[in-house]
Amino acid sequence: MEDDGVSRKLYCFSYVLGYSRMRYVEFTTNISVQNLIRMHLNALIHTGGIPSEILYDNMKQVIIERKIGTSESKFNSLFLQFSEHYGFDVRLCYPHRQQTKGKVENSIKFIRNNFFAGREFPSLQEVNNQLSLWLENVNSRTHGSAGRIPMDLVREENFHPLDSIPEFRFIVTEERKVSSDCFVSYRGNRYSVPWKYAGRIATVSEEGSILNIVIGEDICEHEILQGTGRISRKEEHFEGLLAALKERNLHNYRMEVEKRDLKEYEEVV
Repeated sequence: MEDDGVSRKLYCFSYVLGYSRMRYVEFTTNISVQNLIRMHLNALIHTGGIPSEILYDNMKQVIIERKIGTSESKFNSLFLQFSEHYGFDVRLCYPHRQQTKGKVENSIKFIRNNFFAGREFPSLQEVNNQLSLWLENVNSRTHGSAGRIPMDLVREENFHPLDSIPEFRFIVTEERKVSSDCFVSYRGNRYSVPWKYAGRIATVSEEGSILNIVIGEDICEHEILQGTGRISRKEEHFEGLLAALKERNLHNYRMEVEKRDLKEYEEVV
């Protein structure tokens, strides 16, 4: 998958409710625990609340060391803080136990066979754009096992309201390459950085409504744009660029003159 002009491995986050079969799916190239938490929050918002427990397939972002007893296992500390903050229990699939692990594997198989078949995706943003339409269709038609429509059944789920709990504060960080025209792409929008950093690698993080872009010791701040296809451009990021281009062109001209044989000028005269 091409993401921000770089070839990256694509990962799938799949969230399915056990009773209503309501789904939330999101694709990503970032599998940090911070990004996993962000996608969880998207899933809770999409499905309308917090369940009492969530079953996981022993992923390293959740469980660091798996023991026979879940309580004896070593959890990722940040993810454990997240689950405790929102009050849901973490359950783990038993290794090699088809009855539990199969639920996770079947969900991924369904996505692969029903969503990917016959589709092309030029970017990560386009994958998730098409996925939103697919999810709306899947969640609004009768489920084969439940025998009812997930969007109708989800109203009967025994959820704890998400808006009754204060927001869990954390920072998502990702790496992005600065484009030749001095912008960083992030979630479908573009944000400017000082022109001297063109081609460099930047670390991008969200803090509330602010996007921080760190390159070396410099930090650029932008208000996070809503939607996609938008640009946040700060004039100070391009100050001195024109003068530098003129100086570079003059330098290249001088170098070219120095390389030429004087006979070339004599012939012109």
